[in-house]
Amino acid sequence: MKGSNEEDINTISLILKGDVELYETIVRKYQQRVKRFCFSMLYDDALSDDAAQEVFLKAYRALSGYTPEAKFLTWLLRIARNQCIDMIRKRKRTATQNLEEISPAHMSADHVAVNRPMQEIGLENRQTIEAILLGLSDSYREVIILRDVQGLSYEEIAKVLECSLDSVKAKLRRARAQIQEHMRHFMDTESVIREGE
Repeated sequence: MKGSNEEDINTISLILKGDVELYETIVRKYQQRVKRFCFSMLYDDALSDDAAQEVFLKAYRALSGYTPEAKFLTWLLRIARNQCIDMIRKRKRTATQNLEEISPAHMSADHVAVNRPMQEIGLENRQTIEAILLGLSDSYREVIILRDVQGLSYEEIAKVLECSLDSVKAKLRRARAQIQEHMRHFMDTESVIREGE
């Protein structure tokens, strides 16, 4: 990862010196991660595409303000987060969604990667994971996505969310507790369906 960030810093340096076509390599490298993060906040394919495009435009315009003290991905995800929050406010969208309102037609297994921490709490089915993530509040969902899907450290998450390390840890604890509660809800629903068959 460190080597990867050094590559980013070198690429950015060349872009700022005039080799602007190299920005395409940055876009290709991070496009899917940014899109996945945007989807975790907006839960809409078209909006996520729009958000990701805007993120890379904003990042390009602000590239001279990037400082190598932060990982480039961390800096990029902070821009993504702010972009999604702006879009949510502009469209006056609801920040959370009840589990009962989630339509499987709007979910794709590509959006959320099954990862070790999620598996450890007993979630194996990707659609179930997506439904549960959509049932979380924005602040809990984004901290889970940053940690378990994007693989960021607590320190990096604190930089993206612009909050303290203690706040990150507390949000993660509460988010995991909510996930376990939602998981019980899914298990109960499935057993009722099976009994009724």
